Amino acid sequence: MSVDTIYKYLFLDGTNYNPVKHDEVLQKPKKHSTHKELNMLGLPLIYDTKTVLNYLQVIIAAKKSQPTPDQSGFYVYTGAMTASGKTVYGGNHEKGVGKQDTITHGEEAVIARALDDYGINDQISTIGFLRKTGIGLVPRHCGSCRDAILKYDPSKIKVFGASEEGGYVIVVPFSKYLKEDFDETDEFKKFSPAEIKQGLAGIKIASYRGISQDTMLEEKMCSVA
Repeated sequence: MSVDTIYKYLFLDGTNYNPVKHDEVLQKPKKHSTHKELNMLGLPLIYDTKTVLNYLQVIIAAKKSQPTPDQSGFYVYTGAMTASGKTVYGGNHEKGVGKQDTITHGEEAVIARALDDYGINDQISTIGFLRKTGIGLVPRHCGSCRDAILKYDPSKIKVFGASEEGGYVIVVPFSKYLKEDFDETDEFKKFSPAEIKQGLAGIKIASYRGISQDTMLEEKMCSVA
C-alpha cells in the first residue's frame, strides 16, 4: 500500500449519519473541517490504525473489480473484507441484451465470492464501493442487495463509498438500512420536480440502452420524457 493511498482518505464514523445533515461534508475538500467541527456534526474521525488500514484494503480490492454494465453504463466497483481480514472484489454485471435481463449487483458479486472462497463462517465485515471521479457518496442499497447482505449478521457489517480522487469517507453501519420507516434516507425529498423528471428519464434510458440498435434512442427518449 502506497503512502499516497494512506493519506488520500479521511474515514468518518457514520453511526449517526443523516443524509440531509451530513452529505454536504462529502462536498468539502479533505481536511476542510477541523476534527472538532466533525465531532460537533456527529461524524467523528476514525483514528484506529488497524481499522483505517482495513478500509484502505477494501478500497484497493474494489479497484481490482471489472464491472460490465452493458445496459446502464453505471460502473459499480466493489470490495469487501471478511471478519478474518481476507479481501474479495466484484463488480456489477448486466446481461441478456434483447432477452430476459439478468443483473448481478456489486454487493451480490462480493458476497458470492466470499462465500465460495471462505465460507459462511468467515462473514463479511465491510463492503466498500469505489467510483473513479467525484465524491464518495454513502451507498444506497436496493432491496435485493439488502436481502443478499442478510445472508450474514447485519449488526457486524459496515459499508462505505469512496472515490479514487480521495476525500472524506463516511463509514455507516449496515443496520442503518434496516428500517420500517425510510424517511431518514428518502433522497427524493431534496429534489425539485424538474430534477425528479430528469432522473426518471435517465432510468428509462438505462433500462433500454443496449436493447435497441437505434443510435438516436437517448435523444428521442429525452425529448419525450
